[in-house]
Amino acid sequence: MVDKHAMSVSDQYHHYQLDVDVNTVLFWHHHLFSLEHVHASQITRLYEEYVSRMRKKTVEFLTGKVLIS
Repeated sequence: MVDKHAMSVSDQYHHYQLDVDVNTVLFWHHHLFSLEHVHASQITRLYEEYVSRMRKKTVEFLTGKVLIS
């Protein structure tokens, strides 16, 4: 029987390698952004939120709720 405490440190740890491929990195804000970059980022986020709401038909749903009330 092998005593766990008698094992050397190198026997206790295994080395693994994690490979990550990054195709695109998108920054929403960075301290070096110009004012134009900040505004473009805000417009992009607002547009993506708009598209998401249109896909979910959130606008029609909420309009219907207001008209019923």
